[in-house]
Amino acid sequence: KAAIDTGTSLITGPSRSVAKLLSHVSVEEDCSNQKTLPSVGFEIDDVVYWLAGPDYTLTVEDSGENMFGDPQTFCIGGFRDLDIPPDRGPLWILGDVFLRQFYSIYDR
Repeated sequence: KAAIDTGTSLITGPSRSVAKLLSHVSVEEDCSNQKTLPSVGFEIDDVVYWLAGPDYTLTVEDSGENMFGDPQTFCIGGFRDLDIPPDRGPLWILGDVFLRQFYSIYDR
């Protein structure tokens, strides 16, 4: 199961699944491998929506300074584990990392 949520910044999923995914997706903190990371796909209604490495990584600027007085910039992956209890889960939540790439129409 999956939910698409504009109120969630990242892509979250069951801890076992996310751990398996992260064993194949290792984002370098210095952003050096963004363009060589593998694509990750999510299948929804028989359509696979692919995210390339730069799509699912976030570049973060820290307010702290390095030894030269410049702000620190680093990359993080856009995946986090979140175990939803069995009455509603397991569930993937496709947040802003996903939504930045795909036009979405919401049906009531």
